[in-house]
Amino acid sequence: MSSEIRRSRSQAASLADIPGRLKHNRLYLKLLARGFSEEDWLRSPAEGLSNALWLLGHLAWARLTFLRRLGEDLPEESWENHFSIGSRGQGSPEISASELMDKFTLLGRLLVGRIESMGQEDLDSLLEKPMPDGADTVAGLVRFMCFHESYHLGQLGLLRRLNGKPGLA
Repeated sequence: MSSEIRRSRSQAASLADIPGRLKHNRLYLKLLARGFSEEDWLRSPAEGLSNALWLLGHLAWARLTFLRRLGEDLPEESWENHFSIGSRGQGSPEISASELMDKFTLLGRLLVGRIESMGQEDLDSLLEKPMPDGADTVAGLVRFMCFHESYHLGQLGLLRRLNGKPGLA
């Protein structure tokens, strides 16, 4: 068996847990956000640092962007530029935290459907530009997206504690 065939099979196997990870991230986000007031969402931990609303919006923005990279034709949302890479870390008056939570959930369902419908040829497709971790295939993009969500969920966990909320353990 060629190394390319083995690599393809291992990529598909390594993505089998992605729908479960996306569900876990949604449930974990709900736990992290429990008890947040509007002030908590908007409180910046220090000058120049992102608030919790920006992190939540960035997570929703990333799922939206990711779906587009996978070929989904989704319209531009009025709020998304407020949460993209390089935007000011404060959020947008155009969308609330609860609306962003709903977007995150909906986009997660779309992601699961899209990922589950992809064949090996799709997963092995090369990206025009590699991901920050060097991944250069669609399968690598999927794995990076899960890492990206976990990273920002961890930041939300820190902001939860800085806002005086109890830990989750």
